[in-house]
Amino acid sequence: MTIHILYFGLIAEAIQCSKETLEIGNDTSIKEIKQILSKKYNVLKNLSYQIAVNQKIVESSHKITMNSEIAILPPFAGG
Repeated sequence: MTIHILYFGLIAEAIQCSKETLEIGNDTSIKEIKQILSKKYNVLKNLSYQIAVNQKIVESSHKITMNSEIAILPPFAGG
């Protein structure tokens, strides 16, 4: 299945990309997405980030479904 990934803030700057489309298998988890992205963008191995699916932060075990919006978010500072 095809997914669309959006990158924000320091993550987008580090990988020099703000969005992309990836082909993944059915039943792919967030943990697997992180592995795919870490192989593609080595710099992600050293960065802290969270993943949101459909505007909600999700756990590594979360399975991606068709038409999901995936966002890679840098750490947030409180204030």
